[in-house]
Amino acid sequence: MWAKHPGYSAAQAWSRLTSTAVDLGQAGVDTTFGAGRIDVKQALNLTSLHANTREVNLTRAAQVTVVDRHAVAIAPGRIIVKFKDTRNAASAARTLAALPQVEVNKSIPAIEVQVLRVPVGAEWTMIDQLRARPEVEYAEPDYVLHVMR
Repeated sequence: MWAKHPGYSAAQAWSRLTSTAVDLGQAGVDTTFGAGRIDVKQALNLTSLHANTREVNLTRAAQVTVVDRHAVAIAPGRIIVKFKDTRNAASAARTLAALPQVEVNKSIPAIEVQVLRVPVGAEWTMIDQLRARPEVEYAEPDYVLHVMR
């Protein structure tokens, strides 16, 4: 976000991310899904903040450091994938069967994703392979988030 909009304050970046998130669960912000799934593509394609965007006051300044994607904390051996046509389970099964040592760990129907078990250390390779498939909407690592107080 700050790479594209370096002048944004932390509150503006937060506002952009939450206002463009895909709403999940109950309508609006809720305790289960918060503002929803972040839609980075939508957030970065917008050219200006909307007048009705909710501003959030943050008590601390955010620090952003660009790091190699392989250096971020991820859950070992787990990735998350969403297929474009969730009604076509056979297509998803064929795609997953073509990848060695990949199995569905669990499904999360509320957001129509599959959590996959992959060999530890092969997460990014599998993500790149899945992202190259036209039937895959997105594939991401299962990021580990650390909340600092």
